[in-house]
Amino acid sequence: MTGRWRRGPAVAGLAVSLWATACTSTVGGTAVRPDATPSAAGVLTERDLDAVLLDSAEIAELLDSPVIEVTDEIDEMTDTSADVSHPECLGALYTAEDPVYESTGYTAVLTRLASEPGDGNEHWVEESAVLVPTAADAEQFVERSAREWDECAGRQVSISDGEEWFDWELDAVVRDGGMVSQPSAILDSIDWQCQHTVASVLNLIIDASVCAERIHDEATTVVAEMIAKASARTR
Repeated sequence: MTGRWRRGPAVAGLAVSLWATACTSTVGGTAVRPDATPSAAGVLTERDLDAVLLDSAEIAELLDSPVIEVTDEIDEMTDTSADVSHPECLGALYTAEDPVYESTGYTAVLTRLASEPGDGNEHWVEESAVLVPTAADAEQFVERSAREWDECAGRQVSISDGEEWFDWELDAVVRDGGMVSQPSAILDSIDWQCQHTVASVLNLIIDASVCAERIHDEATTVVAEMIAKASARTR
């Protein structure tokens, strides 16, 4: 098995898993490093993925966290469906999951993870850029995500870190222009919240989650910046 470690968000040194601390199976898909040349108008390509994702400095500025940094970069999809009590809500919880994206015909994916150093992270960020064949495919994915996430709203979903299960509650879906977002919160004794936001630009799906003790619209802010960067690549 090829493995990818998805390090869970931590508060005061205790790991609580939205992204579980576990070796999960991955599936193929390679992101090609970009060059400085923007893509042709109307289409994004594999070389754009790296340029669309935010780097450490950009994330630090958006989240007002000077020490946050990118800790990992992965060019494969993940499948953590076995660690979720309700697999139909997998897409509401995680970015870049193969069971969620497999019907899109995706051709490339790139994900970055970011957090502050040490175990007691103030933030946990996962940002993904997923290339699909057409803009219609990307738009359809966002619309399907909105419907599926809405069906999970108000539900309690348990997530395993490989040793124990943690209960999360998914809140109402929010639409803001072309962006779809959903907050969630852990139901155990620790204050830890997340926001998951998805949108599309041309044939690119932009997918991000941000977790912290208190969440407002951080994931939406990250996605908005990624949208701006993707749009600039086609000018």
